Amino acid sequence: MSDQAPAGPNALTRAGRLVQQRAGPDGYAAFIPAPLPPVPPLDLSGRRGGLLERASSSLGRLDGISRGIDPDRLLYMYIRKDAVLSSQIEGTQLTLAELLESENEEFPAQTSKRSRGTSARFGMACNSSTMAIRSAFV
Repeated sequence: MSDQAPAGPNALTRAGRLVQQRAGPDGYAAFIPAPLPPVPPLDLSGRRGGLLERASSSLGRLDGISRGIDPDRLLYMYIRKDAVLSSQIEGTQLTLAELLESENEEFPAQTSKRSRGTSARFGMACNSSTMAIRSAFV
């Protein structure tokens, strides 16, 4: 079986077929997938089965890691991380922890005494978590 795209209009492969929708310079083709399950069934033994097992395991780890993450907090941290990277491009040497610390000092009424250092610790934890996630999928 070839991994190349089907040739010509209406060319058929095991995955489906391309159907020419319009001719000329404005023409395009639509991919129509073959019905499932495939005939003959997929052979998931050997290398393909190992790759599928590895991918499923990686997705399971990612799902487990993502359950403990507050999406709003994560987005907040990535916006701050982007601000730090942008400022470094402009020549400012500011770390994420320093940015979060200064935000907590700027708006002390919005943060309790106990939580003032939390943002900075969370930023450092995000950095180490990102490294752990990257290493888990290499």
